[in-house]
Amino acid sequence: EKVLIASRMDSETLAAMLTALRESLPAFHTYYKKKAELLGNPAKLPFYDIFAPVGVENGKITYANAKDTIISSFATFSEELSCFAQKAFDQQWIDAEPRSGKGGYGLCIDIFPIGESRIMTQFTGNAIDISILAHELGHAYHSSCLANETMLNTDYPIPIAETASIFCETIVNHAIITNSTEKEALLILERSISDAGYYLVDFYARYLFEIKLYERRALGPLSVQELNELMIACMVEAYGEGIDPGTIHPYMWMNKAGYFMASNEFLNFPYSFGLLFSKGLYAEYLKRGEEFAPKYRQFLRDTSKHNIVDVAKTMDLDVHSVDFWRSALKLIESDIGVFIAKA
Repeated sequence: EKVLIASRMDSETLAAMLTALRESLPAFHTYYKKKAELLGNPAKLPFYDIFAPVGVENGKITYANAKDTIISSFATFSEELSCFAQKAFDQQWIDAEPRSGKGGYGLCIDIFPIGESRIMTQFTGNAIDISILAHELGHAYHSSCLANETMLNTDYPIPIAETASIFCETIVNHAIITNSTEKEALLILERSISDAGYYLVDFYARYLFEIKLYERRALGPLSVQELNELMIACMVEAYGEGIDPGTIHPYMWMNKAGYFMASNEFLNFPYSFGLLFSKGLYAEYLKRGEEFAPKYRQFLRDTSKHNIVDVAKTMDLDVHSVDFWRSALKLIESDIGVFIAKA
């Protein structure tokens, strides 16, 4: 309840999302079986291979090509988004140069008093680096939509924080897949499915673990063996027959820092929400076309001032409806179908 309040969510929204997510798990299990086959595991996918690549990229991408790809891809959505990306590149908001000691992740910091953002990535010329750049530019774009708000009205909850970033990443990934060879497209598609599996299947396992941990802890302290057994049971429930249960690391509860961070309970379902909500918005964009972009910008501006139910209504979306979440998951399930058919 505490995390729902901080996330500006309600229990009905969470229940609807989890219902649709549970329904989609068999599609992910099928994907993991196919991945096991591609990686040479005739039975089931070992847990340690869940995020393993299924192929090797051909050649490297230059930073200039990445920039052009992002700007042109964003233009398929709106000229305003494309111009924003151009501005970020031209004004050198982005530190993308690989350096020793620099983290290999993406980061966006907003500087509201001057209406700008700063982005850090480690660009190495791989296709994933374009997605990371697009993702961080999405964060910066979200911030730009709040530029005319007062400082107190520039904060938005964690579930909404990933909306614009994943939306922008999805735009670019779809454009790259459309313009790539079949082999390159499958690599990008698989990575996108793998990322979705992380935020949905893996985070669902963590959600189950934390829920059950609080229930069991109310009865007394748990031994290491009990924690291990609980972790494995939750992982098996989420990953199902897609992976080899004998390869699950029983100490997964030890290597997730969130479990040990005071006042950071349930660092799982808000992120699952973020991915699915952005996918749901993208599904609506595919239906509505050009009329979607201006409403989307206003929606991002409203995210800092409304709860999730009300801000979704500004886009004529009902997050209490299981069907909304199903529409988001259908995009991922469709990608899984294409991947299995062509891999």
